[in-house]
Amino acid sequence: MLNKSTVQLMALGLVGSFAATAAAQDSGALIDALVRKGVLKDQEAEQIRSQLSKDFAANTPAGKLNISSSVKELKLSGDIRLRYQYDQKDSQVAGNLGANANTQADGNNISQRSRYRLRLRVNADYKLADDFFAGFGLQTTANNDSGNQTMGGAQYFQNYGVYINKAFIGWTPVPAATLVGGKQPNPFYTTDLVWDPDINPAGFVERFDLHKAFNLGGLELSIVGGQLIVSDNDNEALSIANQNGSGSAGSASSARDLRDAWIHQYQIIAGIPITGDVKFTIAPGYFFTEPGRVGSVAGGEGNAT
Repeated sequence: MLNKSTVQLMALGLVGSFAATAAAQDSGALIDALVRKGVLKDQEAEQIRSQLSKDFAANTPAGKLNISSSVKELKLSGDIRLRYQYDQKDSQVAGNLGANANTQADGNNISQRSRYRLRLRVNADYKLADDFFAGFGLQTTANNDSGNQTMGGAQYFQNYGVYINKAFIGWTPVPAATLVGGKQPNPFYTTDLVWDPDINPAGFVERFDLHKAFNLGGLELSIVGGQLIVSDNDNEALSIANQNGSGSAGSASSARDLRDAWIHQYQIIAGIPITGDVKFTIAPGYFFTEPGRVGSVAGGEGNAT
């Protein structure tokens, strides 16, 4: 008949074998079961858990990754894409016209293009201490609406640049409120009619999920506000223009154009579950741009969405 010490040694070996084959992720359930059966005492179970953690860190490559104690969770993701892309554009306006205005010059309003393209994206999302979170993303090309890099270029087998397409930090002081600043994933409920899905706006966002603070009977109700900076203009030049301006319409317009350009968007998102797999969502919103210059174009308009 086996004595208790022998049984405990066998239990430790069983747990160690289980951890070796299953990477120690689920060994806690087995240890808890042995404690309930009276095979192990609580103190003995904690010693086994501690030893398994040390063995996992020493013998598993993932265990050698040293992460700051302020990081509670780290998620890495990304994708790579290769594709052949062919485009043909047929202009919707007449091309060059001949002497007779009713005769259109043939071929001048059509363009064709074929390219081999690649895309690389890498993302990291952090859950931090004290209800903070953060993230960043890297991608090929500096384009804001596409991460695709055309293969080939001016040099033989040239290297491609890597650019930051996301870099943000956020805070959830209470479950119903989230504050985010930086270049971040689009926070609005939207479609391609309003926002290109590849664009990550930069600025500040506030989200309030009212259904997490109040019992709304199954209704999901959120309010999202964003102050998004589009162009950081020369404010010193604006100050000089205001000091030296003569009050004319032209100088006043130039002074306005030198202000930073912002987009302000505010939205109410209401979701009503219909069945387990179907939900009806309505998300009215409004956005307006401040009258600052973006490149060579002056802004300043409002739109319902």
